[in-house]
Amino acid sequence: MNRQDEADYTALKEYLCDMILEEQLKLGYERETIRFYSPSSSIGHVLKLSDRSKPAVLAALEGFGAYAADTLGEVAVSGAGGGRICFLIPAAGAEYVHAHGVAHPFLKDLIDCFGRHDVTREQVWELFRHYSKSARIIEIKSDEFDDVCYFEDGNPDSYLYCVKFDEGHAFYHRFLKEDFEELFGEASRMKGAR
Repeated sequence: MNRQDEADYTALKEYLCDMILEEQLKLGYERETIRFYSPSSSIGHVLKLSDRSKPAVLAALEGFGAYAADTLGEVAVSGAGGGRICFLIPAAGAEYVHAHGVAHPFLKDLIDCFGRHDVTREQVWELFRHYSKSARIIEIKSDEFDDVCYFEDGNPDSYLYCVKFDEGHAFYHRFLKEDFEELFGEASRMKGAR
């Protein structure tokens, strides 16, 4: 493995740890095997691949299981339906993230906020602004989401959070910037940033 592969594998391991940590904050910790499914294009973005097709991504991931073995256990990677990649992370990986993962207080507060009934747009906006003056909130009002919220300077994280408000409930889905732009267009071209 060359240094570039190692850097990209490090980014992928961090990405998977983020996803596991978010799940553990939402659902609680269990020492169990985790199956994580992701579109091949998302993993291709993390690995900085120009060809993000499923075959190209799977080929790039051939050494990832061995690379991650010391922390996440021997991660098994396989193709899944619909152009997705499946990561089978052994129970040792869930335990590693539980023992060593540190969630930023923002993520904990975000999950708490969305866990309440009757969460409002203003409460969500206030939460983002509490954590950074670089918080940006854009009303996108698509069929799937109402707002996208993110931190322009990437601190406390670089994800884009798409939010939907629906009859007293709210939910979010977080995207990598590249995935968001691929699905919705560049955030910088959207109107209504606050």
